[in-house]
Amino acid sequence: MFDPTHNAALGRLEVALANAANTDARWLILEGAAVTSGGAAKRPEPGNTWDSKMWEIDVLGVSATDADMGICVAIWRKAAHRVVDISARLAEAEAALLGSGSHSVADLIEHCHVVMAHHGDGTLREAARQVRDALRAAEPKMRKSAPADERARAAA
Repeated sequence: MFDPTHNAALGRLEVALANAANTDARWLILEGAAVTSGGAAKRPEPGNTWDSKMWEIDVLGVSATDADMGICVAIWRKAAHRVVDISARLAEAEAALLGSGSHSVADLIEHCHVVMAHHGDGTLREAARQVRDALRAAEPKMRKSAPADERARAAA
């Protein structure tokens, strides 16, 4: 679900990462954010035969792992962008499906797909599937009952 506070924290962190001088500085920023947010950061330990030799970062619920520090940071940033994007899309879908307002059937079906693909609540995913199926079943009937001028605009 959309959490503006969480997304704002990810946004502030992304600004800091974008302004960092180099990959080492980006790692240090992520490492510090992991400590302050209750996440985790792990550097490879040369000489430790039990170590995975991987860079690992978990900040604000977004995780990344890679053998290369720069790639690990890049993976984390890409994943953080995806979390923010999906959260915003879910918020838009929930507002359209639960709120009032005028939306096309195609838009409502797309919002159902967003909820079905990304929402963490299985009950809401199932409800979105049922709404989508009902909209699909009703769509041909709605087209036939639309006034002629609306059908002409839709065809254009």
